[in-house]
Amino acid sequence: MSEVRHDPVTGRQVIIAQDRANRPHAFVSDPPLLDDGDCPFCVGRESNTPRAIAEYAPPRPSAAEPWWIRVVPNKYPAVRELNGVAAASPTCTSTAKVNEIDRRRINGHAFFTAEAALGSHEVIIESPRHVVSVTELDESVMRTLFHVYRDRLTSLRTAGQLAYAMAFKNVRPAAGASLAHSHSQLLATPFVPPQVELELSHSQAYFADHGQCVFCELLRSECRGGVRIVAESANFVAWCPFASRCPYEVWIAPKQHACRYESTDSARLDELAALVQQLVGRLEAVHPQAAYNYLLHTAPINESRELPHYHWHIELLPRLIKFAGFEWGSGCYINPIPPETAAEQLRA
Repeated sequence: MSEVRHDPVTGRQVIIAQDRANRPHAFVSDPPLLDDGDCPFCVGRESNTPRAIAEYAPPRPSAAEPWWIRVVPNKYPAVRELNGVAAASPTCTSTAKVNEIDRRRINGHAFFTAEAALGSHEVIIESPRHVVSVTELDESVMRTLFHVYRDRLTSLRTAGQLAYAMAFKNVRPAAGASLAHSHSQLLATPFVPPQVELELSHSQAYFADHGQCVFCELLRSECRGGVRIVAESANFVAWCPFASRCPYEVWIAPKQHACRYESTDSARLDELAALVQQLVGRLEAVHPQAAYNYLLHTAPINESRELPHYHWHIELLPRLIKFAGFEWGSGCYINPIPPETAAEQLRA
């Protein structure tokens, strides 16, 4: 039987329609990606990318492995760098800041306004080897990757130019990956994206009414029930949300309240990296070659206060179904796999 569920964090409505899992071709899958002989991210082809913003080397660099992770400006950025210099760079001298970006009318019409899309768009290349998923990364490289996210977010916050920065990862074509080689992206904007703004405003309203962080309350409720818990470590919990938008959606959050990822200490980041790698491995065991996105929601980088109502978290979104007319027209998702079923399969 179908039911409408309400997400406690955003108020979003999701239809859980279990019978739809029996439709022909209910799940999409990507064919295996072959090694690309012209991949610009592979070792030895560093000249095919823009000059690195940062590099992270192994303890003993070699010709085959001179670096573990490279951070480069996106060759095809969604936003224009401030003064042509990465906003994260300490050498950035631009005076353009969030409150100085002018909005203009298009053809003098008040209905149509626009402003310059300033920001920072980085690519984080995660291995000199041609690997596709984080499950193929060495554990030490995976740990370093989560330190890189912290470093880049801290650098963007210190630069003081922009409002929000999101680290995210697209794996395989159905998830939007244009290159197979394992990489993440970090996109910073002069505004807080609507989805994050929704989380911030809804959690702030909950805090005003109840005096509690909605995420902390949610974690306590999920841990008490246990039915949607997928995995747990000393400091983190992973669960399938009650109103999951897609099959096998998983959220990961720290047990202790924290509003910003970049405040997380190194030991906890190592623990988080291992947990995320394990979760993706479980997903790929249930659905081999599954396309997926993961993304990091954290406090705005132009916000210096501690936010008692907001809780940073990672969202893992498998791309096993296609959103169609109803989803686009309504903003309401239809999920054929109840999160309780998904969590049980991911725990197995």
